[in-house]
Amino acid sequence: MRQRRGDGVGHDAAGQPMGDVWSYELATGHWRALTRVAPRYDAGLVARGDELFVGGGMGAGGVALGDLLRIRGESGSTQSYGNALPMGAAPFLGFDEHGDGLVYGGGYIGATWYRDVWHVTLLEDAASTSFVADFSGHGMPASEQYALVADVHHGYYWALPGYTGSNSVLGTWLLARGVVEHIKPGTSGTMLRAASGSGGDSGATETSEAEWRRIAHAARAPTASNSRVPTTRSPARPAPARSERAQTVTTLSRSRVVP
Repeated sequence: MRQRRGDGVGHDAAGQPMGDVWSYELATGHWRALTRVAPRYDAGLVARGDELFVGGGMGAGGVALGDLLRIRGESGSTQSYGNALPMGAAPFLGFDEHGDGLVYGGGYIGATWYRDVWHVTLLEDAASTSFVADFSGHGMPASEQYALVADVHHGYYWALPGYTGSNSVLGTWLLARGVVEHIKPGTSGTMLRAASGSGGDSGATETSEAEWRRIAHAARAPTASNSRVPTTRSPARPAPARSERAQTVTTLSRSRVVP
């Protein structure tokens, strides 16, 4: 499944957020004004096919947004799912690798950066958002450019912290069916490649239950090198830690009461 991610929309020279959306025509080499959305910057963006999804961001006056928009590239028509997301700016927004909806998390409000994961199911004219996990209780530091890879069908979520102000390589956090594990640098396994399929942009591949178990075991196994860094496993919990952000039906705020 092809998708492209980014952050947007931006602000002008005076620091005021903007809301214009443009498309670039490869055939002509020209930009075309497509549509406008509520002004914002640091929004989450992901494109799939000729559709662009815009989520959250920081609006005028520094107000955090939590809406979700779907923009069709040919016509510029915009579908609003309302306040379907927890409020915040610079979040991760991307599709599950098998196309089972959107995965959302991270971002900031004020000086607070988040490390949570939410699954967004897209319906015909609505979106349903459910809390998955919060990695802050499992040793993950707060950071910019937090990223996620997910296989919702099998219950696997990989989280990678971004820039933390140090040059340390922090590893990957794996949520596998309710159990969180920290895969430290130097541990064997190719879990991110397995999540997106061996064919890269050629699309996701279906992975058997036995293969997922083999992949998870390989990630926990020590490397042959004596300089290896052992894997640290978090204690099993009945359910992942709840996010401290609050989600309500009408106003999804980052103080988050999980539904």
